[in-house]
Amino acid sequence: LKKTEKSHNFTLKSEKELETVDSALAINVISSLGGGTGSGLGTKTIEKLSEEFNIDILSHVVLPNMSGETPLQVYNCLLSLSVIQ
Repeated sequence: LKKTEKSHNFTLKSEKELETVDSALAINVISSLGGGTGSGLGTKTIEKLSEEFNIDILSHVVLPNMSGETPLQVYNCLLSLSVIQ
């Protein structure tokens, strides 16, 4: 699937889940900011949810250890936090 198709599928599935509840006050998103997938996909998920739905997003993030496996963890974390804020 292309990125736009995956994004559209994600939006449809999220909308379907939100329709199953009587009153949704917020969406909880839990992600990691140290790795490439967690920081990239988690951040994109939060962006997409806030664009598509008029609902509060509660973002719970796991920060990387100060001495991580890769030196890029710090950059992933900083770039993700700038988007999530």
